[in-house]
Amino acid sequence: MYLKINDCSEKIKEQLLLHTGNLNGYFNLYFTSYNINYPTSHLIITSNSILAYSESNKINPNEFENHIQNLLKKDGISDISVKLFTDFSKYLLRLDELNNGTINLKENSKVKNILLSTSL
Repeated sequence: MYLKINDCSEKIKEQLLLHTGNLNGYFNLYFTSYNINYPTSHLIITSNSILAYSESNKINPNEFENHIQNLLKKDGISDISVKLFTDFSKYLLRLDELNNGTINLKENSKVKNILLSTSL
């Protein structure tokens, strides 16, 4: 099987690396469903949230968020918030807020395993 997937642009990647700080970030995850595919350029998992950024202008943030929440619910996880950003400056601002805040940045390993095993 061959998939043509656009990678995160180098300019965006450089900026993300500067703002990721203590967070574990994942680049170029591609989530699929029966009807639509969801390319993410970058994704962060904390103890209680998933934040993602997509450079694609074809992705619907609400559909992506619902898809990921439904995926997690099938594995018994319902206390995770999911937010997809399509505005890069807002995503960078949120990453900075997470790094400067008091939120538990420890990655939820169960969520991580589910997302990494279901993405391309």
